[in-house]
Amino acid sequence: MLSPAFVPLGIALAICLVCAVAGGTVPHKYFQEWQPATIYNFVQLTLCAVVSATIAATLRSQPTAHRSATVFWSIVCAACAFCAVDELFQFHESTGRFGTLVQFSYFLIAGSIAWLFRRDILMHSASVWLFALAAFFLVGSAFLDFGMIDGHHVWLDPRGVVSDGVFKTVEESLKVAGFAMVLGGLMDKLLAARQVISIEKMLSQLNPSSPNRPTSKIESLV
Repeated sequence: MLSPAFVPLGIALAICLVCAVAGGTVPHKYFQEWQPATIYNFVQLTLCAVVSATIAATLRSQPTAHRSATVFWSIVCAACAFCAVDELFQFHESTGRFGTLVQFSYFLIAGSIAWLFRRDILMHSASVWLFALAAFFLVGSAFLDFGMIDGHHVWLDPRGVVSDGVFKTVEESLKVAGFAMVLGGLMDKLLAARQVISIEKMLSQLNPSSPNRPTSKIESLV
């Protein structure tokens, strides 16, 4: 059975396909600012922030969780909230020619945070694969964005045979799909964290006189 973590990706791909077809000869029409695809991505990022905050709160109530995990998911919550606002108001694009540098700095900051808190990311292997897939989509989107100059893609289509609207549509679709996988990974992480709490409660009821029970197997779930 398909994991619930892939449901956001299915919805995102369906929305991107509908928007591309509805745009007709201007496929990127509904991917622009305050259009359906952008608004949906804002909703996705807002949900990412909410789920991240819930993960942080869940881990805070879990005695076996490390404090760094709570800090990390709180940072993820703030980052997703910022990206949600940026998606609607396009802060990085409003900087003109420096927009690419600003966007690159986002990746640099995200990579640095991921490296610092790599233990908390790698602890739950299922989410790691989902986040890796998200990174693949987002890097692909950035690749298309960075290569667009003077209405054509200098690396993939130097002669300008393919319209810039097609590249813009694919770029935005990859971005929407990327954040869909981020949401899926966060959902999977939250379910795992709550499962650990349920197991700990069950063990405490079965063994109330042993508060210092082994937790290595339980911690591996989150």
